[in-house]
Amino acid sequence: MAFSANIHDLPTITSYEQAKKWFDKTPKPPRSVKWNDHERPLKNVSAWHYRLERGVNEAYFDVCLYHTKMIRYLKPDQFGYRLVYIRGDNSKTSRKFLARNVSGSYGGEVASYVGEDNKQCVVPFSHIVHKHYKRNHEEIRHGNELFSAMLKFNPAGQLVISESDHIPVCRRVVSNERKQERAEFRKQIETVKLLALYRLDTYRANASWEYRSPFKASVATKDINDLQRALRVSDLDEELEFILTDVGQSVFDNVYSVYLNTNDLIVGNSWSMHGQSLRNSPKALASNITDKQFLAAFERALLKAVRLHAPDTYEPLPKFAELPRKFFW
Repeated sequence: MAFSANIHDLPTITSYEQAKKWFDKTPKPPRSVKWNDHERPLKNVSAWHYRLERGVNEAYFDVCLYHTKMIRYLKPDQFGYRLVYIRGDNSKTSRKFLARNVSGSYGGEVASYVGEDNKQCVVPFSHIVHKHYKRNHEEIRHGNELFSAMLKFNPAGQLVISESDHIPVCRRVVSNERKQERAEFRKQIETVKLLALYRLDTYRANASWEYRSPFKASVATKDINDLQRALRVSDLDEELEFILTDVGQSVFDNVYSVYLNTNDLIVGNSWSMHGQSLRNSPKALASNITDKQFLAAFERALLKAVRLHAPDTYEPLPKFAELPRKFFW
């Protein structure tokens, strides 16, 4: 279970002006040795972990969470341009803290702004910054601090993309080497798939279902290490019965459970279709699972067993562009 601090009673600091106003009106705690002259509480004297820090000559203000400078607002220049540095983190408290204090933020992980060309820009910044830079990415640095994004805004509040930056992100893709491995493996299991298809009526007759997590496991979990070894060394005879019996039935049950749940054929712990009982039997609609659906799921399960199912490399995504549903730091 994930826990996070309660930050709902903290002020919202979204600009240099707001930070300066809060700093100026908040006195330094007079009887506390842990507060320095350049620090002010965002909550109370005992909550040093929520604070503002003032830079030399008020060149910037840092909005801090524990020992991390999460947001740095630089003083606007003479033309009204302003710089903001953001340091993301994957902890729940950090995301809530950023979501509260970063304008345009969604969940404290990404933010959306309008660029000078009036197009929408996406800025990702949630990650663990030091682990991230171990991947040899270019650092976004201001002074002695590392940040996830450096954003420059014009006087109209539009993002100046040419002078802004954010950490690189990417999506997972399948390499040519992985594609070749998959092709070879598919040839290896052609006979196994054919034998499993011959047993499809048996799988239908023995169908069972899971109501809460129908696709919890793509393959049977017992003896999975032996299965991986057998598939990897092309020695299928030793594990063939296990694959055809346990794995085949497990795959069919998972596909069948997904079908029943997707089509709202399960109500509570009972079966129904248009209010009619399905003869109190989960096998009543097992024939609706086609050969093609089963074989596709069976192949995916075996690919997963030998760890060939997932993409194995990363492809960089353009900066300030729309992000896919899944992206990686």
